Amino acid sequence: MRGVSHYIHIRKRRHSFAYPSTKFWLRVVDMMAIAAGIIGPIFVFPQLYTIYATHQAAGVSALAWLGFAATDIPLFIYGVVHRDWIIITTYSLYFFMNIGVATGALLFG
Repeated sequence: MRGVSHYIHIRKRRHSFAYPSTKFWLRVVDMMAIAAGIIGPIFVFPQLYTIYATHQAAGVSALAWLGFAATDIPLFIYGVVHRDWIIITTYSLYFFMNIGVATGALLFG
């Protein structure tokens, strides 16, 4: 009897496609995903700057930012398991930015 892993292997082989894709719209989607993965964590930077420059974290919930960081861990692991550098980069950046905000909220809040 064949296991689930065999089925996944066969399905992956049947539905695999080249990267970068030869289709224009798939290349556009790939580039948008890469850009979003790099730009997204940058939006957290103003929060970090405000906390550490002014030493005030009034209204910043450390628990919420720790929760954000906690949800980054399984997504980072998913990227490692699937060897997807876009996911690995995105969620490692998010993790460190979220931990930075949570730490600042704990120190200065």
